[in-house]
Amino acid sequence: MAVAILKCEDPSEYFLTKTLILEDKIPQILGRALETENVSSFNGLFDVESLEICNQHCFLMCTNQKFFIEDTSINGTYLNGHKIDKNIKYEVISGDVIQLGCESFSMPEKFKFITFSVKLFTSEDADFFKVFSHKKLYGTPLQLYRETPNFECSLSILHKSVINRFEALRILDEIGNTILLTEKQIHWILSKLREKGLLDIIKLVLGTSNSYLEESNLQNADHISHFVLSIACCRNYVMKKWFLDQEKKLLFLRWKFLSKPEKNEIVSEFFSKLKEVTKHEKMEVSNTSNGLVVSSVKYYKVFFTNVSVLMANRVIYMKDGNCYVSLDDMIHVIVSDFTKYLKFNLEVCIFCNFYHTLNT
Repeated sequence: MAVAILKCEDPSEYFLTKTLILEDKIPQILGRALETENVSSFNGLFDVESLEICNQHCFLMCTNQKFFIEDTSINGTYLNGHKIDKNIKYEVISGDVIQLGCESFSMPEKFKFITFSVKLFTSEDADFFKVFSHKKLYGTPLQLYRETPNFECSLSILHKSVINRFEALRILDEIGNTILLTEKQIHWILSKLREKGLLDIIKLVLGTSNSYLEESNLQNADHISHFVLSIACCRNYVMKKWFLDQEKKLLFLRWKFLSKPEKNEIVSEFFSKLKEVTKHEKMEVSNTSNGLVVSSVKYYKVFFTNVSVLMANRVIYMKDGNCYVSLDDMIHVIVSDFTKYLKFNLEVCIFCNFYHTLNT
């Protein structure tokens, strides 16, 4: 058994990161999903309309602890920028970039391609099962902490992660009340984190872990330290507000360093019910929006109460109560949603503490 993780890379047609389970010598089909087929993060089907991608575009397989790709398409498969020959197996290693189809300059809207990097693990790898469980627990690089931690953690890691997070929040507290961090403030924050030796926090923010195992450990530490501090800071209003304000800044800081595919992935994961503004709708308002709506930018329809900051700054277009929010500005929707969940969780903690006090 083996695991292949397919991560969308620019300028690909967007898709959610896929975690594929490969049985030995059994090919995994990669290709465009038909109308009757279901697309998920655990199969090789892509929800694209591009005519470049065939239904059975290529095969990915693991044989004797080695990975191979075989092109079976009409429009070709590329390995690290080089087109591979059809019906011939080519070995693939972690870090390789695979492209399904090629870019069309004459009809770019109909002929789009899929590009992804691969991370590959076999059952002989020491971190195989950790990687698999990590990808199931953390589907995206940014968490909203809706689930409580349910994994084992040593006392030393718990202590270190909580102290590091608290120090990071104290640094964020020094920049004031705004979550709209400027480039100068971000540079100052990173400098302070380095000065304090908070290298794990920096790696978490910048997304610069050296391996999936390290990424898993960082996200586990992030997950559990958030919950421990939320319990510690829920005892009174001042501490609760302080914790909430700093966590929002940390969320905004991490968003700033995410790639476009990663941001797309987070929005698709947590806000799948939001409707994307169609090309026709963008064309209709582009001439009357005073430059707030650009046809080449992706927008989502968000009810105005969820983007109060953008509304207050008058930097957003609104129609029929819905604001046209760009992908980059979706952080305001994320922060709004995150705030609601965290406030509720903190209130639950306060109630539990109060109940415990009454019964002791």
